Amino acid sequence: MTTTERADEVLEEKECLRLLGAAGIGRVAYTEGALPRIRPVSYAMRDHVVVIPTRAEDPLAHAVRGAVIALGVDDYDGKPGSRWNVTVVGRPTSDPPETLLGPRRGRQPTPGSSWCRPR
Repeated sequence: MTTTERADEVLEEKECLRLLGAAGIGRVAYTEGALPRIRPVSYAMRDHVVVIPTRAEDPLAHAVRGAVIALGVDDYDGKPGSRWNVTVVGRPTSDPPETLLGPRRGRQPTPGSSWCRPR
């Protein structure tokens, strides 16, 4: 494989949203106690917005308040040219599940959950 074959390609926003919508599992990066932390998370998409289910008592919900976070999502099946990676960066907000998902759309929240939404 040559360097040219391994070159990164910047994806269009539409393609990034399509890939994000198809995956549903990624890794969120944030700091906790001034140290970097990366944690696997499930997420859903709603109107081009990433929503990550959290509970108020979850350490993730506490650690990301007011912080900038990153969500990394990727896939690779071993074939040349078949890997991709999308990164979303933003400050999360906490919204009630019904605000983001409404009744019957996407994953349904468990009682006591909220959705962390990076903007």
